[in-house]
Amino acid sequence: MKKHAIVIKPSRSIYKGLTTVRLGLPDYNLAIRQHENYVKTLRGLGVDVHVLESNEDFPDSTFIEDIALITEKGAVILRPGAVSRQGEVAKIEEYLNDKFDIVGRIETTGTVEGGDILRIENKFIIGLSSRTNREGAEQLKVMLNDLGYEVNLIDIKAGLHLKSNISYLGKNIILVSGWLKYAPEFSSYNKIVLRDEEGYAANTFVAGGYVLMPKNAEHSIDVVRHAKFLVKAIDISEFRKIDGGLSCLSLRY
Repeated sequence: MKKHAIVIKPSRSIYKGLTTVRLGLPDYNLAIRQHENYVKTLRGLGVDVHVLESNEDFPDSTFIEDIALITEKGAVILRPGAVSRQGEVAKIEEYLNDKFDIVGRIETTGTVEGGDILRIENKFIIGLSSRTNREGAEQLKVMLNDLGYEVNLIDIKAGLHLKSNISYLGKNIILVSGWLKYAPEFSSYNKIVLRDEEGYAANTFVAGGYVLMPKNAEHSIDVVRHAKFLVKAIDISEFRKIDGGLSCLSLRY
């Protein structure tokens, strides 16, 4: 179980964040309260959370998962596919350099965002998307293979990131929605399938024995509870407005 997390406070420029949805502009003050509750929830579940100050030059920087990957064998500095986000890397690299062995960096012209990296036990599945290109994925595959991990690549047919519609809950069970429920790469897993209209609720993670899920996904929460999982619901309405999900808001290790 991952017992540590790093988060970055939302910036006042969050309303300028990249988005593919039409849910309105995020409210900074509400985003701050929701982020504080996110941190409080993690800490209440026994997770040691380190909070970094906001990166005011980068509206999307609170989505820290996209810019680095931390494993028990070292950290990899990623390179976002969104050009406006590439400057975010400097701050997290400076912090991680003091805490972890940096085992690699995604180099130009490769791109990888953490939202496209799904870990299942000792295996990593990397999604090829509009944000993660094959060059970047192949660079990361070599690094992870060298650390002893199995790595597979998968083409993303829909959605911003691979983890927009899938999470691993443990015990060979995945939470999935959309086209991914038919993907042959996941045929060997037991699936909890969500309705497409609540597909975003498949972006989640497990902490302290609970599945963290977005608060307004009532049907999805019921489905997961019916599958005998404990659930903590968290309101992330302001982050959804700029394509953010629960896993995006923290680096967990």
